[in-house]
Amino acid sequence: MSPKKTDKNLLKIGEIAKVARVPLSTVRYYTDIGLLKVASHTKGGYRLYDREEVLGIIRKIRPVVERRRTLVQIREDLAKKLKSERRVPMKSGRIRSVPVRSRQFIVRRPN
Repeated sequence: MSPKKTDKNLLKIGEIAKVARVPLSTVRYYTDIGLLKVASHTKGGYRLYDREEVLGIIRKIRPVVERRRTLVQIREDLAKKLKSERRVPMKSGRIRSVPVRSRQFIVRRPN
């Protein structure tokens, strides 16, 4: 039996817990400390999560937790990763994604 989809790719908290094979309390806790984001709410107030986003994050968290890292450390690591993927403006005026570690190789010529 597959989980019921309430909207395009949004699942209720219980459905996410079932698909991710984690307790409901884990999904709720990860949301409360900022590891997971609620995409929307139903009219009845239920939390809705983006299936792919949440499953991807839980897949990344699971092995790290097994290595005994704290959830605060995991949240900091995720924030660093997101920050490193920010966009850097290039000379032509276009925006191009460049990971932070690659910026050291960008050479700017004087005008």
